[in-house]
Amino acid sequence: MNETCVGVPDKSVVEWIRTAAIPLAAVEPRSGLKDLEPFRSIIGDARIVSLGEATHGTREFRKLKHRLFEFCVAELGFTMLAIEAPFPDSLAVNAYVLDGTGNAADALTGTRYWVWDTEEVLDLIEWMRWWNANNTRKVKFYGFVTDFPAVAALGLIDFLARVAPDLAAECRAVLAPLTSDFTASLFGQLAESRRDAVFACVSRVRAAFAQQQSQWVAATSPLDWHLGRLQAKVLDQAARFEIDRRYTSHDRVMAENICALLDAEGAGGHLRN
Repeated sequence: MNETCVGVPDKSVVEWIRTAAIPLAAVEPRSGLKDLEPFRSIIGDARIVSLGEATHGTREFRKLKHRLFEFCVAELGFTMLAIEAPFPDSLAVNAYVLDGTGNAADALTGTRYWVWDTEEVLDLIEWMRWWNANNTRKVKFYGFVTDFPAVAALGLIDFLARVAPDLAAECRAVLAPLTSDFTASLFGQLAESRRDAVFACVSRVRAAFAQQQSQWVAATSPLDWHLGRLQAKVLDQAARFEIDRRYTSHDRVMAENICALLDAEGAGGHLRN
């Protein structure tokens, strides 16, 4: 019979924790990075560092993630923070951290995920803005999930208006059911032929991104082209989600979008999520 008392951890477990744990000098961000140095060998040359949490909204987890992000950026050259929030909606936060556009709190609330709408995440965004204002190597903020089609549809049409006005006008008409939250919520109730027309339009646009890559990059920028293409991809995902709300492909979709963000950043891109 195992005589270990309920609630009392096995001594071997306690000893392993004692020998394997990395002591931290502080929880608060902006507390220096020296105590985080052991993470250098743990992370190595990884392009993606994933940080989970035992509970959503716990203050200490958010603060420790902030500190680790500071280390990844300042010491390891990381260039992106990606979170489980809608990609199109996250671009307002990205505009703020890069250029100071808009208001950080409003942009964060606009991601529409309550677990991120906290003082601690807002402080992290302000730190990213400070970093970008004081360093030539910039860090970016992206979401990588798809939930709400409207922002993706409007963002895609705006991009097309810059590179292919005729195609933008066509999309503006065909994609109309997806350009507001209210009508998008009813998308699954439309006639199948109407939905098929929407998906056919998105498919033509995605093909055009490949066919017209050099021209569209020249008219905008390589990064704009990548992000515009991701808008089209996310729009397709979100529209299909409106029809079938089962999360059967949720993890696959997130992985695909993260890969697209790494492609957008190029060979030097590193991501922490």
